[in-house]
Amino acid sequence: MDIYLDDHYPADAAHGCDYLTRNAQGDIQVETPDGIVLRREKVLITNREEDFEGRICIGERTVRHLAHQLGLVDEWRVDMVKADNEALRGRLVAMSAAAQAARDENTRLAQLEPPDADVVYVALDGTRHADERAALERSAQTLNLEPALLQDTVRTASPIPPVEVPV
Repeated sequence: MDIYLDDHYPADAAHGCDYLTRNAQGDIQVETPDGIVLRREKVLITNREEDFEGRICIGERTVRHLAHQLGLVDEWRVDMVKADNEALRGRLVAMSAAAQAARDENTRLAQLEPPDADVVYVALDGTRHADERAALERSAQTLNLEPALLQDTVRTASPIPPVEVPV
């Protein structure tokens, strides 16, 4: 005997509905961790035919009911899978909260870091420049020297540490 599942009763189904209960195709309520989900019932279709009636077809709700009546469904396994799923979802929520806390801490620590100081070059006359070459040129003009003379000078370490000048 050939048996297969389909999403609806075929046109030649005996009585046009479930052969055993005479119920029309309905919806299955599936309880998920996200809530109750409704989906269309599957239909078990056989190649057996009732004389002058059509093929014998049985709905998923009837098959589920028979499986429970015959003890073919192990309730403890179903409960175990549901408990395991709930535990995993709990761990997911905890890990997500920990990840967000780490992101928040990283953001807070990044805000505590001092920003990079803007580099400002000060010429001998006190003017400020964004470019070292421009400050050198201005200092050369102040001293009435060729810029090459200042450029070729050897810089020595200053005994006074450099001071950041606010912009």
